[in-house]
Amino acid sequence: MKKFLVVPVILLSLTVMAQNEKGFTVKGSFTNLSMPVQKVFITYRQNDKNIMDSMVPKDGNYSFSGTLAEPLQVFIRPKYQPGADGKPVRMVGSRDCATVFLVPGTVEVLSVDSFSNVTVRGSKANDEFVKLTAMLKPLNDKMKIIGAEYSKASAAKDEPARKAAEDKLDALDKEGREVYGVYAKNN
Repeated sequence: MKKFLVVPVILLSLTVMAQNEKGFTVKGSFTNLSMPVQKVFITYRQNDKNIMDSMVPKDGNYSFSGTLAEPLQVFIRPKYQPGADGKPVRMVGSRDCATVFLVPGTVEVLSVDSFSNVTVRGSKANDEFVKLTAMLKPLNDKMKIIGAEYSKASAAKDEPARKAAEDKLDALDKEGREVYGVYAKNN
């Protein structure tokens, strides 16, 4: 008897989940890139699955669509056409990846000069992400510097310097949690 109840309960759960999901569309464009784009990829994690989709852009435009149940962080990046030597162009995260928070509806993503230099319209969640990222920028800049110190000390097997850098990183992590707390309190 219990076995027969499991299937209807699972089907009911899937139906309820599907009803909570709403459609999204990303309408993207790019201009003034230094290299020709062969494909555009979107990647994200949803329902415990990694999802990747791609498309060949036309005249600097691309579009993706899907469903989501809540605001969703996605990464949009290009695959450039091979260089003159026929070798693939190496991806550089600071240049070639845009992080965008999607919401139901249409979200416009405009990249100028690089994929990471984006303007996003139609997503309040992304507006909040930009605000929080700006609040965290001074800490993240310090973390990059101290992270390099940590790596250098680790490679040199300089335990006192590595420990000092680790302590600085821990203090910055604590400051970061405080920034998140201020953000949460004010929003």
